[in-house]
Amino acid sequence: MSELVMSRAAVCEDRAERQVSSDAIIPLAYRIRPTSGTSQKLLSNVGVQVTSEARSASPTEKLSLLKRIERSFYPTKLESALHCDFHDVIRMTWENNEPASPAAIAKYQAFADAIQDASPVRMPLAKHRGSGFILRSVIGSGAARYVERSVQALGPSLRNLDSEEPSEIPYWPAMMVSWPSCGTEERFYANFLSIFDGSLPRGSYFKTGFHRAAKRALRPIYVMALASIANIGILFVTGVTSANFDFVKSHSVLSFLDEFMGQTGTSVVFCCTAPVYEQISAMGPLFTAMTSGGEEEICWLDPSSEFYSEINLNLYNQSLMWEPVDAVPESILQAAVESTHGSREALNTFYRLLHTAAVRQNKEEPDDKFLDDVVKDMVRQTTPCQRVAAFLDEFNQSEKRSDAKFPKGAQWSDYLSLESYRMLGVDE
Repeated sequence: MSELVMSRAAVCEDRAERQVSSDAIIPLAYRIRPTSGTSQKLLSNVGVQVTSEARSASPTEKLSLLKRIERSFYPTKLESALHCDFHDVIRMTWENNEPASPAAIAKYQAFADAIQDASPVRMPLAKHRGSGFILRSVIGSGAARYVERSVQALGPSLRNLDSEEPSEIPYWPAMMVSWPSCGTEERFYANFLSIFDGSLPRGSYFKTGFHRAAKRALRPIYVMALASIANIGILFVTGVTSANFDFVKSHSVLSFLDEFMGQTGTSVVFCCTAPVYEQISAMGPLFTAMTSGGEEEICWLDPSSEFYSEINLNLYNQSLMWEPVDAVPESILQAAVESTHGSREALNTFYRLLHTAAVRQNKEEPDDKFLDDVVKDMVRQTTPCQRVAAFLDEFNQSEKRSDAKFPKGAQWSDYLSLESYRMLGVDE
């Protein structure tokens, strides 16, 4: 590890002697904020490309193609704007850290010394601290797919670390690490190192250089040194729910992320559900650190919105049985609303079932009986979504709201927005 750090420092020292400007060492694609229109195109994904070849395929081949509808994604204006913000954060991180500067060289050396001595005390502080951003989401809102699409568009892997061009500076624009199912610090380090190992173009240093027997104090230093050496622009921590977040165990992971932002200068986007957010909000300084860059929430869609109609049209026109239309038939749109309640993930499922049933029954246009069967199948496959939606509808219409009983179990609360969660006063 120390050899890798020293090699990295040598490259930067050469750059510093040649007085390379900070703009020159930032990849061209990250110097200018993308427009919202550009972001929308980058994030959008049509699951099924309806070509003449696809339409003339056999029923079996069509059924295979239609599975791709689940991959469909169309970003909201908020999501497109957030993607632009994340792009800006990456550029600012690189501008602040100045990878070829004397300060960066000193930081790499300090990390090497800290690793050599297994001493967290010797870890350097970043010139500019990274910021924390909490992205709340409702299960079924499509937020997880959005983050995946955004990271993919920003740049999800390491570049030039093992390049034949020794003068190249490595960049990792956006790294995504899954929250550990056990919610522990040790497993988080393991997840991080696994992602890093998988991105190395030839071989893996850390599968041989990082042992389970290594001192516990060494592991966080490894992670922060790697983030610094690879110039990670932004770190996304995803998949945090009430089922895998423990107030005591997970507190140490959040403390590490706080330290990570301070030592590396890399910002962190923490993706969680409402009940997790509420627990973090009780952590005082940690909550302040994790929201220092702001917070946003991605919820189910409003079925009465124009955007909802646009998504339905795009999904409806992925049929391999009927011709594309300019407006979704009212019966289909109504069935979609009643069986998905605005859940974007459920909407993809609805249209997959619709188009799949059309192929199996050789339907060139949906009739009432056909549609009723699809809705019934849809309801069976999305039970949690149906139960939560039914409860919220009952709760909103009830005169005595205190009599309404929310479904038991932590997993149900992850289907609520922060407003609904607080309004209901869910007791885990």
